[in-house]
Amino acid sequence: MLYMIMLRKITMSRLQTYLNEKDVILPVDHVNDIKKSIQDKCKPYLSLTKDMMFYRAMNTPNDNRQYAGIKLVRQDRKSRGMDKKGANNVNSWLEEHGHMRRDQSVFAVSDKTKLGLYGSSKGRYVIYPVGKFDYTYIKVGDMNLAGRSEYGDAITALIRNIKMDLHETQLKEMFVTNKNIKEAYNKKYEIWFRCKLYYYLREDTI
Repeated sequence: MLYMIMLRKITMSRLQTYLNEKDVILPVDHVNDIKKSIQDKCKPYLSLTKDMMFYRAMNTPNDNRQYAGIKLVRQDRKSRGMDKKGANNVNSWLEEHGHMRRDQSVFAVSDKTKLGLYGSSKGRYVIYPVGKFDYTYIKVGDMNLAGRSEYGDAITALIRNIKMDLHETQLKEMFVTNKNIKEAYNKKYEIWFRCKLYYYLREDTI
């Protein structure tokens, strides 16, 4: 099958070639094949999320090739909402405290109304991390808007890397890793998954 041929081309030994999230795009008549593959390759994720769905917006060509696909997660994602220094401060702190880095993860939300913040609101896709994965979420709907939340001062300190000791309690409280994913889903928090690659299905194919 076409998608199996494509998958074989993306071996882990060639991962570096695809770090910029190269697409493996599947035509619409292979959507059912992708669904079967998801059931097989994404068992840990499906077991955890059950009937929960996390969405991602992607700017993709408006044609019938974009019903389903596979992406490798890039390892150098640039933040759209903060400058490079601030993003580096955040990622360094996350890594040091056992959380997933944002620049090496794929973002998702359970609230479809927020998808315009992450890309085209028209290209709504449900994502399925393949194999082993980890996740972190922040107890706000969007970290780039967290300055308006109860964690505003803590986020500002984190981004600027100043007076961190004054906000240690809040910082430890606001980030959650590998537990309580249902809270992230129900409260519509921003979540990011650390995985090698993921499938995506357009929402109207689910």
